Amino acid sequence: MNSRKALTSRHGLRAIKHKVFIAFACALALSGIVNILMLATPLYMMQVFDRVLTGQQIETLVLLTVMAVAAYVTYGFLDWGRNQVLARAAAWMERRAAEDVLRAGLDARLSGDVGGADAAWDLTKIRNVIAGKALYPFLDLPWAVLFHIVLWMANVWLGFYALICALIVTAVVVMGNTSLLSG
Repeated sequence: MNSRKALTSRHGLRAIKHKVFIAFACALALSGIVNILMLATPLYMMQVFDRVLTGQQIETLVLLTVMAVAAYVTYGFLDWGRNQVLARAAAWMERRAAEDVLRAGLDARLSGDVGGADAAWDLTKIRNVIAGKALYPFLDLPWAVLFHIVLWMANVWLGFYALICALIVTAVVVMGNTSLLSG
């Protein structure tokens, strides 16, 4: 009977992983669109300096501003949507797995395993990681690499500059984390 229960739990876990993977794929797609919309500011400034200041065209400035505001509003809605997708997937995962995790933790506790009682707490931690913003950098990373490649293709010097800046930011983060951990 235990092997049948374990098989059911494995099948349930596989279904949970599949649904959460679909949510991650949706969040990754939304991250791609959000990252494209983050280019609104530099594109806006480039167009203002190139077209508006040189030609003194107020109509162009108004149209560019309306387009930039629309991009920011869309960015806000899509970022909210990405957050909702991950939060709902995390809540669904916790609801779906809570009974099995609680049962396994109680069985482990009754059999004398002290560490088995932490299973519900571990499930809550997993839900918090999925629902929180901790995964955003990992969702944005593929798009950052893609944008760096496009920068290299557009202009080698811009690509080199972006690479140097990325390395500096990475070094500052690593040094900050090591100083926090050491002292």
